Amino acid sequence: TNKPIADVVVTATSPELQGEAIVVTDVSGIYRIPQLPPGTYSINADYEGRNAQKRFDVSENVAQTVNVLW
Repeated sequence: TNKPIADVVVTATSPELQGEAIVVTDVSGIYRIPQLPPGTYSINADYEGRNAQKRFDVSENVAQTVNVLW
């Protein structure tokens, strides 16, 4: 329906990241994962048993905003 989904569990993993970063989308379907080091990340979104995965790169710019579209 192209409507935002709240409460989606978003997990970022990368060899550059110790462990994983886990956040949840807000009512607008938006999430933020602060202070990611540069590198290539796998992003998993899980909502009610549905799982989707994306990959993206974070460059050296620490103030960078990356839009991950599903």
